[in-house]
Amino acid sequence: MPKLCFKRINVLFIKLGTISFAPLLHLVGYMHKTLIKNCQWILEDQYNLGITIKN
Repeated sequence: MPKLCFKRINVLFIKLGTISFAPLLHLVGYMHKTLIKNCQWILEDQYNLGITIKN
């Protein structure tokens, strides 16, 4: 997994904050695409566990 950069994490959450009025399902899909597919910061299992715990 790539090393996390504080600046990139901040940019991600600023983007999420600007679209936070979108439906939750849209945010979950955007986070999945960004965190797993594009940045590869976390694994699919870790993401699924986080979503399960959140709900």
